[in-house]
Amino acid sequence: MVDQQRKLISVGEIDATGVKGPHEKELEDISDSKCHLFINLEHDLLKNIIEGDIGGKIENIGLSEDWAISIEMFPEVNIHMAYSYFGDEFGDGKEAEFKFLFSGE
Repeated sequence: MVDQQRKLISVGEIDATGVKGPHEKELEDISDSKCHLFINLEHDLLKNIIEGDIGGKIENIGLSEDWAISIEMFPEVNIHMAYSYFGDEFGDGKEAEFKFLFSGE
C-alpha cells in the first residue's frame, strides 16, 4: 500500500541548485552500474537481504516501480531506492534503472 501522505523528493530538489549537481550524477552512475545485479533476482532473496541483513523494507512508493527499498538513514530521514525494469525498449542498451528519493522531517 502506498503512503499518500509521504512527500518524496529527489537529490536535485535537496541540492536546490537548478542544475544537475555532483550528487545526482553519482546516483545515476550507481544506478547504471548496479541495475544488472537485480534484473533476475528472486524477490524472496531480495527480501531476505533487505529485511534481514540491511534492516530496510520492500514497499510500493507509488511510482509504478517493480519494487522499492526503503531504509531509515538518519532519524526521520529515509532513502527510497525505486527499481524499474523496462527492457531495452528505447534501444539505448539501458534495461532498468534505480531512482533515489528521500522522505522525512
